[in-house]
Amino acid sequence: MEMNYFVCALTSMFTSIVGSICGIGGGILLKPVLDATRIFGVSEASYLSSCTVLAMACASVANGLKSKNIKLDGACSIPITLGSVLGGFTGRYFFDFLCANISEDIVGDTQAALLLLVTFITFIYTLNEKRVRKFHVNNKSFCLAIGLCLGVVASFLGIGGGPINLMVLSLLFGMDTKTAALNSLCIISFSLAVSVSSWIYIGNITNRNSSLLVLMAVCGIFGGLLGRRINDIISEHAVRNLFLSVMVSIMLICSYNLIK
Repeated sequence: MEMNYFVCALTSMFTSIVGSICGIGGGILLKPVLDATRIFGVSEASYLSSCTVLAMACASVANGLKSKNIKLDGACSIPITLGSVLGGFTGRYFFDFLCANISEDIVGDTQAALLLLVTFITFIYTLNEKRVRKFHVNNKSFCLAIGLCLGVVASFLGIGGGPINLMVLSLLFGMDTKTAALNSLCIISFSLAVSVSSWIYIGNITNRNSSLLVLMAVCGIFGGLLGRRINDIISEHAVRNLFLSVMVSIMLICSYNLIK
């Protein structure tokens, strides 16, 4: 039991540091790693991942908003974030519906396969980013719809949706890496807040390990704050290289989970 606590705490800390630097929330790494350890079931891993990433993302956003170099674009950021709230609820409902009607193992395989696909697409886009024409959309209805889609992905996969957030924010709204990272963390915070709240509302947390959850959340917050500090002092080139390395790691872990 003590070893499980140590492994989860260390994993939460590391993934939160990396996730906060890249703006991908940490869950994109934490969820597949928890699945790979086979310590928890699919639902339990999703819950622990969502709560940890939520704590980390909120702390990182609060810290990131203090930065004078990075600002949120109200015209886009607000409707995108509002859309992610509705998306968070929708994704959570979809996940619970599938878990109640089919095997959790199948749901876990579906999550791993979708995560692998999303990560691969994001990886290819990042490698060819300079060749791709970027848009600067500011239509509020469109921003709301994009936020809805990103919120569904974030909530259903229990990962925060980090890499696809960055790709979409860069491609459709022309955001640079660091600005997209902060906006991504805002989307993650609101979509997962709705997701976790729905767990509490339907009483689906009674048998959860509260002491482990608190430990992982604290490690997530500390890792998130440390990651934001690192993000402020390193170059965008370094952030991009770290992001690509993380994408490769995620694809390998997801492939392992599918094979297992």
